[in-house]
Amino acid sequence: MARLPNQNMTPGRPAKPPGLTPRAAKEWDRIMTEIEAAQIQITPAHRSILELAANISADMLECLERIARDGEYITTKAGLVAHPFSASRW
Repeated sequence: MARLPNQNMTPGRPAKPPGLTPRAAKEWDRIMTEIEAAQIQITPAHRSILELAANISADMLECLERIARDGEYITTKAGLVAHPFSASRW
């Protein structure tokens, strides 16, 4: 089956999406560096999934930092409960 030409399938680094949070932008750079170091061929068509990975990674780091700062459990009016960010950990 012949493939139709598509510029999004031309190998090359996708542009960093605008609107990433500073932490997600840093994760984008880290992910792209790792992909390039591993010599994995990507295309601009991979941009949305890489953007998602950068955002998820940034969110996970935020959760882990808050749990490290506040502890696994917090005290509320109801008593000692699991940190709300631990529910989104995994």
